[in-house]
Order: sequence, then structure tokens, then C-alpha cells
Amino acid sequence: MTSLLFARVNGVPIFFMSDSKADDQRRSSWSERIKSGLLRLFDGALVAGSRHRVYFRSLGVMRPIEIGYDVVDNEFFRAQAVKLQRRVPLLLRRGILPERYVICVSRLVNRKRVDVALHVYAASGAQQLGVHFMLIGAGPEETMISETAKQLGIEDMICHLRDVPNSIMPIFYRRAEALLLTSEYDQWGLCVNEAMALGIPCIVTSRCGVAGEIVEHGKSGFVFPPGNVEVGAGFLRQLLTDRALREAMSQSAMRMIDQWGLPRFAGGIATLVESSPGK
Repeated sequence: MTSLLFARVNGVPIFFMSDSKADDQRRSSWSERIKSGLLRLFDGALVAGSRHRVYFRSLGVMRPIEIGYDVVDNEFFRAQAVKLQRRVPLLLRRGILPERYVICVSRLVNRKRVDVALHVYAASGAQQLGVHFMLIGAGPEETMISETAKQLGIEDMICHLRDVPNSIMPIFYRRAEALLLTSEYDQWGLCVNEAMALGIPCIVTSRCGVAGEIVEHGKSGFVFPPGNVEVGAGFLRQLLTDRALREAMSQSAMRMIDQWGLPRFAGGIATLVESSPGK
């Protein structure tokens, strides 16, 4: 609010950056009216994707809205993956890195529904194929996640790392055969950007912001309804058993994410600045 007040008093252009969309959670009419009034004081916005722009328009924002808020440094991730490749044999020998695995990168909180990811994994038959489940993340639902794995009989196939520095995440993404993001809702899902930068097909729920934006169903990954284990498991089974499909999706994922890097973010900001009052 201080920045907004300063900008308005001094005639300085100010832009709002957000990855909120309409279906993130329950919203009250009064809070939406307050939000609408505040947003109209900005000179424009940089949002995550097309659904996010539709939401902002529904709040009455008529000034310029650019897309490209949620991006990562794709080239950094690729360079790090190459740099860290020499560590792979050691991680394999120590059992930190399985030969085959799917990956789930998530905070262990209720809305992320990592329990659904475990059910999808179990129902897909991945265990019988010798494919492990790598979970990277921590949170208050860790005990529940552990109990779910035991109930499903897959606890021996779980590799859980709680705290991995972002600078070495590429080594874990690169060898994954798929990424699962099974959130009840997610504003975006930056782990998907990171995985796709390394050509990893992603299976995400339809209420993740990346769905229909960078994850094109049947091209760079699969999209399924939240909580629908059977459908999600079917898509995972396809990726694990059809190498040609996995490789095609890998190439599509890299082509798609090349359009969603730092240049897109910078370009969106530049466009907003150029369109601001006084230019």
C-alpha cells in the first residue's frame, strides 16, 4: 500500500504482479469488491497466464495486462543439469537416485494433495515396472503422506528428500520419467517449468495454473481432473510404458517452455512500461 500511495501521489507508473485465478479457492463478494477497487489504481498488471488475465478482467481491470509472471531461468536449469551430471554415478551407488522414478516436488500441505499423487503412482502399476516415487518437499502433512504410502504398500518405493537446494534440483529432474502435480488447486506450479526446461513430461490437475498454458494435454503432458486417480494413473502408465510417447512429449515440453523463460517476463514488463501514462 505504501508503494501504491507513493506512485499515485508522485505520478509514477505502478504495476501489479500476480498468479491468482478465479478457481483458486472460495472467494467472498465483499473481498472481491475491495480487490477490484485496489486493482483499478494500478497502471496495469503482469499475470501468470490466460486464465489469470480473464480473472483480472472480471475484476474490472481494463488497463494493459501482460502474461509471463511465472517463469524460471530455463538456461540455468539446463546448464546446471550438465554441470551436475558427473555426480549421478555417486548418487546411484548411494541409493539417493533410483534408476527409474517419477518425481513430485511439493510442499506437504493439504491443497497440494500429495496423497493423490501416491494413489496415482500405486494405481499405475509403476511399482511393478521398477519405477520409484521420488518426493521432494516437507510440511505438516509428512506423517499422513508416510501413512498413505504404507497403506498402499509402496513405502519401499518412496525416496523422500525434504530439503534440496534449488541449485542442485536439475540433477533430480533430469532423470525423472514424469512429474506429478496433483494439487486440488494451484495458482501456477513453478516445479512444472523447472521440469519442462529439462524435457520432463508433466501430469497435472486441471486446476493448476500451468494446465492448458505450458502443459498442453496430449502434447507436453497430460491434464486430469483433481482427485481422479484412475484417469491420472492411466496417463502415468502410458508415459512409463511408451518410450516413444515419452520422448515426443519431452521434445514438445522443451519447445513449449522455451517460450516461457526470462525474456517473456522481461518483455511483459517492457510492454507495460511502454504503455504506461506519460510514454
